[in-house]
Amino acid sequence: MMNDSDISAALKQGNASAIDEIIRVYGDRLFRSACLLCGNPTDAQDLVQDTLVQVMQSIKRFRGESALGTKGSGDEGVSPANKQ
Repeated sequence: MMNDSDISAALKQGNASAIDEIIRVYGDRLFRSACLLCGNPTDAQDLVQDTLVQVMQSIKRFRGESALGTKGSGDEGVSPANKQ
C-alpha cells in the first residue's frame, strides 16, 4: 500500500499503478461525495471521472503540504462547478 507521498510522486512520473492506487484509496469517498452533490449515481460517476482527470492534470502543482484527499483552496476536489 502506497502512502500519499508515494502516490503523488508516482502520479507525477506518470506511473499507471498510482492511478489504480488513488482510485482504490479515494474512489469510494469521492463517489459518496459526488452522489451527495449530484443526487444520482450516473452523474456522480461522471463527476468522479472528471475529478480524477483534474487530479492528473494538476498533480505537478501538488506540493505535498496536505493529504491528497483534502480539498485545498484551488480548483481541485469534487465540486458542483466541476460538473457542467
